[in-house]
Amino acid sequence: LSRPPSPPMDPNRVVRFAMICQPSSAVARKLLGDKILLPPKLLTGLLGKFGRDPLPNPMVFELRNKKARRISHCGVLEFTAPQDG
Repeated sequence: LSRPPSPPMDPNRVVRFAMICQPSSAVARKLLGDKILLPPKLLTGLLGKFGRDPLPNPMVFELRNKKARRISHCGVLEFTAPQDG
């Protein structure tokens, strides 16, 4: 099975946000692969940005570590990560 090519990225559907992430040993055991946990407030923000339009599927997130000058991409497993203070 081959997938049709993805349409060009619409800049109006790009959402930028910054988070500080730290792995926890309990969470790390659950996350084996290319998926991450994000806080529920991020999903709320995405739903607000897209309004009645469907969310992109699949959702792909770009992760940047500026200090290490590394970039990676991943999907989201769940929106259940702890909220920041």
